[in-house]
Amino acid sequence: MKFSHAILSIISFVILNIFHTPCNADMYKWRDAEGVLHFSDVQPNQNEHFERISAPKSPTSDIEIQQVGIVIKDIKMAWYLSQSSFQKEKIYHPQIEFAVQNNSDVSISGLKAKCIFIENNNKVFGTADEYIDETPPGLTSKTIFIYPAMGIVYNGYNRSTIINKTFDVQMKITLNDETIFKNEFVFSSSTTK
Repeated sequence: MKFSHAILSIISFVILNIFHTPCNADMYKWRDAEGVLHFSDVQPNQNEHFERISAPKSPTSDIEIQQVGIVIKDIKMAWYLSQSSFQKEKIYHPQIEFAVQNNSDVSISGLKAKCIFIENNNKVFGTADEYIDETPPGLTSKTIFIYPAMGIVYNGYNRSTIINKTFDVQMKITLNDETIFKNEFVFSSSTTK
């Protein structure tokens, strides 16, 4: 029994030892000869009977904000994995990522994005905001990542809880503190890994 827990701990460490990385890749699930259940983003040996766990890519869309000449591009949802430096815990955060394309004739500065992540029970899970760097005309910003400080601690036994989590996300874009865009969408693990 001690050996199985050691193997599971090592495998969990290897699988989850991705620091600061969105988790979008396909995963594989299998049981080894000792009956230990494994999850990995690396396909196991052909000798092992495994199941490929694939979720469709997160919804992607472009949103044009005509009054200022920008397009919010490639909105995606992913799980962001961080590690607590104090307790060395793996923590999953729901994350929204996108870029801003400036189609106007002037540089755009003073943009800020704010997201509110709301759980199924209508309680706020967390909020996050991010200032968007000045974007010159005709160019697209770097990718913006927004995720709340609050996350779900992964302990090796609650993977299904994390995989089945759903949030309503309220997103607001402001320009010099004036709201220029508001939208609400669903962050669902059925479309996100």
